[in-house]
Amino acid sequence: MSDFKKGDQVQLKSGGPIMTVSYVDDVQPPLEDRLYPEQEFNVTIFCQWFDQKNNLQTASFNPETLIKK
Repeated sequence: MSDFKKGDQVQLKSGGPIMTVSYVDDVQPPLEDRLYPEQEFNVTIFCQWFDQKNNLQTASFNPETLIKK
């Protein structure tokens, strides 16, 4: 389970614009659907923000690269 949720404001740890979490993909596949039972599950955080020209941008990130604002 991720510490992030839809609507959170986040920023990359390295800086950049403030972004809004639009979706958190943290649904873990059932054990029987995994190739290996010990297989790690990756969470993906999808974010949106407006760039300097007011264009909507979207990207996905690993949660370890983000901080809540």
